[in-house]
Amino acid sequence: MTRLTRERRDSLIRARAEEAGGRLAVEAPAGGMQLRVRYAGPTDDRELARRLLEAGVVARPLSEMLHHDTQERGLFLGFAAWTNAELMEGARLIGRCIR
Repeated sequence: MTRLTRERRDSLIRARAEEAGGRLAVEAPAGGMQLRVRYAGPTDDRELARRLLEAGVVARPLSEMLHHDTQERGLFLGFAAWTNAELMEGARLIGRCIR
């Protein structure tokens, strides 16, 4: 399972880089089942998560997960439950939504 999860994590990181370029900065975890990506675009991360959901991608806005005052914006993107093909499609949708 660790190898499979790592492969999916790496697939999502590569796909995100191809589709979103530098608009999303990834913090690759050593383990786990989700990526934390920072977003510094013109759109609030809650609005970005809403647009992604409309496109079929579930992402949790980072700003809703923090309990302290911060200007940090980003998303949590799960990867463990998806196939590589699904991760690639999700990355394409993310790229479209942040352009």
